Amino acid sequence: MRPSSTPWTRFPQTVPDVFHTMQAIDALCVDGDGLKWFNRLYLQVTQAVEARVNAGGFSDPVWLAELDVQFARLYFRRCSRRSAASPRPTAGRWCSSAAIRSRSRAFQFALAGVNAHINHDLPSAIMATCVARGDAPDRDGTNYADYTALNSPSTA
Repeated sequence: MRPSSTPWTRFPQTVPDVFHTMQAIDALCVDGDGLKWFNRLYLQVTQAVEARVNAGGFSDPVWLAELDVQFARLYFRRCSRRSAASPRPTAGRWCSSAAIRSRSRAFQFALAGVNAHINHDLPSAIMATCVARGDAPDRDGTNYADYTALNSPSTA
């Protein structure tokens, strides 16, 4: 497969675009590829976020959707950079590309990838969202309140 034919060459504009790209990545990866398990977990988390946002109770659901898209774009960019050297995606520097031989190891790989993605990319995604929306991070603003409510285990 040529890098130009990979699913991440066009970056998503909407959350459904994000789902489509993640499903395409899943279809490209073999079961032993750690990226497949990271991608599946990330897709499930993204679907859960969309369901929470669609259920209501947030001041600015459009901002939350944009954050979801910006965050996913960082993951897809990582896949895109890696695909230039390899026809099959890898999970990036923060996850080894070694084959996963058991489900528990696959789950560990997925959790390590999610942890690294959150720690490395989330601040950049928040800034990209603010730039795209023409605002700035504001700890006293509605976007901060929505973000913390979305991530609160007491409202899950």
